[in-house]
Amino acid sequence: AATRRLCVISGGPGTGKTATAARILALLLEQRPERIVALAAPTGKAAARMNEALRSVLAGLDVAAAVKERALARPAQTIHRLLGARGSGAFARGATDPVPCDVLVVDEASMVDVALMARLLEALPGGARLVLLGDKNQLASVEAGAFLGDLCAAPAENRFRPALAHSYAAATGDRVLAEGHADPAARPLQDCLVQLRHSYRFAADGGIGALCHAVNAGASWSAFEPLFATHAEIRWLPLPPPRELAAALAAVIEDGFAPCAAVADPLAALEALRRFRILCAVRDGPYGATALNCLAENVLAARGVIRPPGGAWYAHRPVMVTVNDYNLRLFNGDIGLVRPDADGALRVFFPPEGEGPPRRFLPAMLPAHETVYAMTVHKSQGSEFDRVLLVLPDRENPVLTRELVYTAVTRARQAVDILAAPAVFAAAAAARVRRTSGLRERLWGMVNSKQLGDRR
Repeated sequence: AATRRLCVISGGPGTGKTATAARILALLLEQRPERIVALAAPTGKAAARMNEALRSVLAGLDVAAAVKERALARPAQTIHRLLGARGSGAFARGATDPVPCDVLVVDEASMVDVALMARLLEALPGGARLVLLGDKNQLASVEAGAFLGDLCAAPAENRFRPALAHSYAAATGDRVLAEGHADPAARPLQDCLVQLRHSYRFAADGGIGALCHAVNAGASWSAFEPLFATHAEIRWLPLPPPRELAAALAAVIEDGFAPCAAVADPLAALEALRRFRILCAVRDGPYGATALNCLAENVLAARGVIRPPGGAWYAHRPVMVTVNDYNLRLFNGDIGLVRPDADGALRVFFPPEGEGPPRRFLPAMLPAHETVYAMTVHKSQGSEFDRVLLVLPDRENPVLTRELVYTAVTRARQAVDILAAPAVFAAAAAARVRRTSGLRERLWGMVNSKQLGDRR
């Protein structure tokens, strides 16, 4: 990143992408303090998390306070807001009026579609540096293309010019950079693509790490079965028919959500809510997020954890915002919890921005939202929970892919339960997202992307 205008950093959860980006910003600003830094992410929730994560890492770095202030002088915002999106689909920023920055860092780059990335690159000033962070194995954008996967689809990843590898070894004493092609023109991106492989969250021999590896390898059920038998933190649950689903999941649901109602402090309740979530591959159908939300509500009501009055609002109801509201600073994907205020009136509490107490809102003030005991895997991107329950439908479906399963599993910090039929789960792990935007062929000059050995 200090020697090239483009740096692409891909890695799974806990591999240090944000920590690396913070150090890159500190280095660039120490070199030239006048540099202007811009931070962006595809969603408001991701932008808010980016601000929090960078602030936390920078606070622990041994650099001047002025460097830390410059790095966060302009808080992260959505790419659309950075580009000045207009209602017509046009953008204020572009080649003739670029984004005013010397360094642009984009987080969650796997969620950015090809068209939006093209507009972002058009709006990048000449000479500016671009740092992209993401996980190439995660679900791609909902819209066209798989930009990050295509960008990281060649052997240039983690390969560096001999001159750069030698200078790094001379400066640090470490020979950790693998040498690539000597001619930069032959591999123009070889110094730009970095894959972080060591996870500081999942032990290499732990259950979640092993499960992720097997999923990315497209393993068969015979390879998955021993993992569930030997690792306590990953658990296989047989898929029951729809009429038996409530009985099968009642204990899991109560264990997951009852702690939210058992604490009096709103901040502690929000922390408890972040410990568990049901993730569904689909929204509709008996195994979809809509049905699982109703099921969870009924289970918790039957067990006395919640007492719905017949209306939408009741104490301990988790809600997820589904549209951005910049005035309230509530963003698509933000999750809050309904609780009684000191006067007994219901309020919706959201995590604080930085330090301080939770933010609270009148229910009527909230932008569009929905109940969120369960959510789709797509909606869970950028979120983390201590434990997740992944529910797959009872038959194969085009949305069931390796990327979806991997994304769901990596939302968990400590434990994963999977409710699915073995054949459906294995088929999902074997299926890849196939999108043809032409980017891979343009980047690597290959008519048939299978020549890349199916790399992502």
